[in-house]
Amino acid sequence: MWDTIQSMSTDRLWIWTALAGSIFGALFIAWITDTKIALWTYGKWSTLLNYLVNKCGWTWFKADPDAWKKLNPNLYNKIVDLERRVKSLETTDKCHCITCNPATSGMRMTLCPTCGNKRCPHATDHKLDCTNSNETGQDGSVYGKQNIRG
Repeated sequence: MWDTIQSMSTDRLWIWTALAGSIFGALFIAWITDTKIALWTYGKWSTLLNYLVNKCGWTWFKADPDAWKKLNPNLYNKIVDLERRVKSLETTDKCHCITCNPATSGMRMTLCPTCGNKRCPHATDHKLDCTNSNETGQDGSVYGKQNIRG
């Protein structure tokens, strides 16, 4: 045993072969990952492991899907908070009229969902009927009569 350790310290070829083998292995895995043979092999491996879990009772292969929540409670709470905020934004922003969303009306052009015109009264208030017109000065439209000076 001591002879093996002494030869490893003087003959360093094993270091270079180990590095070259790991680099070639990593390159091969990166290349084969998206091929059909890799997907087939992954499927067969998964089938074998599931068989062993069910046949031999190897419970250590059965991972708790909620384990990450227990390990990272701060991350889990942040994700729950973000999902709640997104859901509240989605539910309050269902209507796209200027009356229901006055804060966002200055940031983007609000169009009628029926006809696509910005001067349609339905774009200003969802309770008003769509006129299918983009004429200026329509009753109920936020775009009133405009004076055009030439």
